[in-house]
Amino acid sequence: MLPRLQKLRKEFNDKRDIAYRYFYMLSIFNNLKLTEREIDLLTHIAVKGNIGSMSSKKEFMNLYETTINTLNNTICKLNKKKLIVKVSGKYRINPAIQIDFQEDREVYIFEFTCLFQNELKIK
Repeated sequence: MLPRLQKLRKEFNDKRDIAYRYFYMLSIFNNLKLTEREIDLLTHIAVKGNIGSMSSKKEFMNLYETTINTLNNTICKLNKKKLIVKVSGKYRINPAIQIDFQEDREVYIFEFTCLFQNELKIK
């Protein structure tokens, strides 16, 4: 049985908006119970590529009005859930859920390709 393809018919403001909605839906579909801050961080990492240097952390903290302690706690939580992985000292989105938001493309949801927390694997 082939998966059904559901095209989102919505105009998005920018790549950050698309990424936020993608991670929000991923959280709901898979009952990950991500907080808004966790989705914000996943969005930021997806759009920027990684988070690891102090300048990228400061950019996130200024954009989302948060502290370094909250940021580090959020990184820890997402790492434990295997949604982000550490590569060369920087945190990136787990390749199992990564979509390239830098390219102009339409967002699709595949009915039978939802990821479950215990199935996320580091490649």
